Amino acid sequence: MNKYVKLNDNMNHLSLGNLFNAIKKNSINKSGAIQTEIFCTLFSVDNITDTTVNNYCTGYRAIGSNYKQIYINYRKHYETNKSVLIDTISNLITIMEGTITSDNTLDKINNNKTIINLCNNLTTYVKNDIYVPLDKKKKFLSYIDNKEYYYFICEILFFT
Repeated sequence: MNKYVKLNDNMNHLSLGNLFNAIKKNSINKSGAIQTEIFCTLFSVDNITDTTVNNYCTGYRAIGSNYKQIYINYRKHYETNKSVLIDTISNLITIMEGTITSDNTLDKINNNKTIINLCNNLTTYVKNDIYVPLDKKKKFLSYIDNKEYYYFICEILFFT
């Protein structure tokens, strides 16, 4: 029998499941921050089954290649256009706060208290995960030190 490591039940893994937990934990609007909504926002899909989301978010299944490809493509675009995920992060703010944000700017994201709290919470995972390479840890934490929360979240999304 295979033994699986659950990747969302402790602070030692920078995983997709823990990212979702951190988003829910830091949401002002707890009732709107459901896994399915978060998943659809982060992966730019219209709908997905709850079972699929639950499997990915509990960490028992690796994310499917079709969802990995979305972030591979984002990463390619990000290299030439750093604003490629502004709408995604703005939509995430909408879910977390329960209010629609119309100002989709880097400055608004970097100064959003909900995003700042989320990023600060995620730094614990970055620091504790032994599988995050040291150079990546330094890069992630430099974004926090420089108050570049948008870039921090983008890199976290690419990593998870």
